[in-house]
Amino acid sequence: MSALKDRPMAAISVSEYQYLKLTHCRELEQAPGRPDRSSRMSRSTIMQSVQKANDDFLHYCRHEKELSDKTLKAYGIDLKQFIEYLARRNPDMELVDIDKTILSDYLEELDSGVKPKTIKRKVATLRAFFNYLEFSEKIVVSPLRKIKVEIKQDKVAPSLLTIDDLERLFNYLYKQRDTLKHTSLFACKVLIRDIAIFELLLSTGMRVSELSDLKKSDIDLEANTIQIRGTGNRARTIPILSEKTQAALYHYNHTFQHDLKNKDFFFINKHNRKISDQSIRILVEKYSAKAGIHQKITPHTFRHTLHKMLLESGLDLRYIQQFMGHSSLSSPLIFSKDDREMQKRMLAERHPREKVLAG
Repeated sequence: MSALKDRPMAAISVSEYQYLKLTHCRELEQAPGRPDRSSRMSRSTIMQSVQKANDDFLHYCRHEKELSDKTLKAYGIDLKQFIEYLARRNPDMELVDIDKTILSDYLEELDSGVKPKTIKRKVATLRAFFNYLEFSEKIVVSPLRKIKVEIKQDKVAPSLLTIDDLERLFNYLYKQRDTLKHTSLFACKVLIRDIAIFELLLSTGMRVSELSDLKKSDIDLEANTIQIRGTGNRARTIPILSEKTQAALYHYNHTFQHDLKNKDFFFINKHNRKISDQSIRILVEKYSAKAGIHQKITPHTFRHTLHKMLLESGLDLRYIQQFMGHSSLSSPLIFSKDDREMQKRMLAERHPREKVLAG
């Protein structure tokens, strides 16, 4: 290509320029240490069967199992990391090459720098992935069946709120709302939404993902019931018994009626999109700190707190499990009409929200 560099462009015809360029490309192709074209082409298709299996699995999870976006995202992240590990280990690896030795080495690598809880999730992802491959007959047997995975995870007692904590928190929220009515209508509007979120967290013990995914059609403000889609896409319909929670939901729905028009989801952010799990976590942390609660509070803290307080109140454990959508239930519980009415009456009388005066 030196001839091309040394001569001015005006002195080279188009055909001569193309000839010199082609010659230069051929010289580069034949340079020592440079892989030939066939080698580069094979590299573009390496691990094709693994990547296709990954794509097929995620498609199956989305369209047939109808898993949540959160689960699909976690699966995608975990499998991408696993595939990158395989590529580092052997770029020519195919699906049938993955055995228990490879998986054991991968898990050992994870164990050196990842939290036990995260490893547990990644193992669950791989188990689901290889079970799918076995079921769809892409492999004979899951290599994970031959591995005993033991993940030691320190048990940490869940953080809990007291009635005093709840009183302090809700007192701050409602007083702040009343102050903002006279100073900032926009900030007041946002707080009306946030109060409705806190009321639902305490009244129902919803998981943060369930709250974020709540749709307008899931809430019946006339019957005061709410349908919650829990883990495994199981739905449960529960009563909203607290008058303060009912009022907070009605206030939010009325205040945001224009914003919620033509929207599917019940809680929205400032961009009129569905509020995210992370946004809810942030606002819980922000308001609990402002209310003077010094321990770390998450949306799940309300779930733990509600479960403990209902249990201590003497409510039937089976009813609490059904009310809160515990995934440990192997089959749906069936209560008679009289049982349901009695449990509902006890729930209304003994629910911790009734002990919190604020609101």
